[in-house]
Amino acid sequence: MGQGSRGAPLPRRGPPAAAAAAAAAARAAAAAGVGRAAAEAAGVPATAATTTAAAAAAARAAAAAAAQTISRLLRGGGLQQWRTQQQQQQQQQQQQQQQQQQQQQQQQQQQQQQQRQQQQQQKQQQQQQQQKQQQQQEEH
Repeated sequence: MGQGSRGAPLPRRGPPAAAAAAAAAARAAAAAGVGRAAAEAAGVPATAATTTAAAAAAARAAAAAAAQTISRLLRGGGLQQWRTQQQQQQQQQQQQQQQQQQQQQQQQQQQQQQQRQQQQQQKQQQQQQQQKQQQQQEEH
């Protein structure tokens, strides 16, 4: 790990750093959403500036937490464990997405069935009306 111009350690690159950055961004977005909701619940209008400031603060906190986690893992030799956890989380997310897609497909199929049933009912009603008209004409 090299040193920057001010003696600060240079950030690591590669999959762990990218995953940590993505996780930090997700946490920051969630925190910004929570901050906005809390502000609105308290009756304080959440302006773009306050929301941006909250998001920036949350992003800094998340980045610091991610950096601490990675340095702890590197010291403790738990990087492989961390990678395994990341892979498991990704698999869980993929499974959830697949389940959501299946549910959407089922809903679409149900909607199509309902539309078919409605069309059949309309046809039956039209046929009944035609039969009534024929009966009335025959009676007259």
